[in-house]
Amino acid sequence: AGEPEKVALNESYDVCAVNADTYADVYLSKYIPDTCPTWLCLPFNMDETQTATYFSEVKEVTAAEQEGETVRLTLQDAATIRTGIPYLVKALQPDHTLMVVERAFVTPTAPQPVEIGEGITLTGTYRRTEGIEGAYLLSEDGQSLVRADGYTKAKGFSAYLTVEGTESPALQVNYRRGTTAVETLSTTPETTVDVYTLSGIRIRHNVRREEALKGLRKGIYIINRQKVTLP
Repeated sequence: AGEPEKVALNESYDVCAVNADTYADVYLSKYIPDTCPTWLCLPFNMDETQTATYFSEVKEVTAAEQEGETVRLTLQDAATIRTGIPYLVKALQPDHTLMVVERAFVTPTAPQPVEIGEGITLTGTYRRTEGIEGAYLLSEDGQSLVRADGYTKAKGFSAYLTVEGTESPALQVNYRRGTTAVETLSTTPETTVDVYTLSGIRIRHNVRREEALKGLRKGIYIINRQKVTLP
């Protein structure tokens, strides 16, 4: 098959770095926390050894259901990662930002939406993706689903959920293995928030909600992906 190409993939790119099936050594830049689950969807397979090198947990979603303001995801442990399948993962090491996978077969064809429950669809991404208003992204602490607005973009090599019949700004997430609950992450109203300008520049990080706009100039800001006007 010859020597593999070298391909750099980045969760912040607006396009996938390959446009045809490619045999390559892949350098993937993506932040994956070790303390909470995050979505991961890859355009190539990872075998058991490669998967164990980077992740302490890998779980595939097998079903989902909604009960009021809660979405329950049923998970199954996975030892490998398959092309185009979104997984919930935790990094093996803290502050993980770079993954190197040698001799991978990379396919750029975008993942197709998969219905994992009645009215609940899971869609993977291979690039930073816009046009997802109304879909739900996993919060940074992995405990809730936050609804996207017109300014939101999903990161590359991630995933988002579409949940019919609700317009809640955030939904609680419960994780289950099979029919037995293994981890229930209850969510209380967010006490800290990030503040962005309309152009998407973050100007405050992890500040208390009641202090988010103190001292700022009059104008429109984005808090929890919602426009807030400071008169």
